[in-house]
Amino acid sequence: MLDVLKLYATDEKKELAGARIELGGDAYIVVARAENENFLNKIIEESDKHLAEIKSLPKEQAAALDQKILCDVIAATILLDFGGLSYGGKPAKYSVETAAKFLAHKDFRKMVMKHANNIEIFRREQEVADVKN
Repeated sequence: MLDVLKLYATDEKKELAGARIELGGDAYIVVARAENENFLNKIIEESDKHLAEIKSLPKEQAAALDQKILCDVIAATILLDFGGLSYGGKPAKYSVETAAKFLAHKDFRKMVMKHANNIEIFRREQEVADVKN
């Protein structure tokens, strides 16, 4: 039988507060779950705020603004912290602005989102353990 609790139960607090992902050495990121409540609210808010501007821009500029908004929203709601990272050889301290700058690099953004979409790191461990016993 397919156990839905075992496969799909997640810790909703952890989904918002984030999970620490070790990247090697002293580098780590803390990511909230993709498409969490904070992300959804913020992306709607920012999209609404910039809708007229986006519609008035040529296609390429509109796409660039969309990309910036997405990075800003991910920085504010999904990439919640990091450590042990540098930029251009200079150590970087976490801030939403620095996170957005890092997220502008598509492969870094893909790595962050890969972890944010990984249900394994957001599972409700205790309930799953209780069911086994």
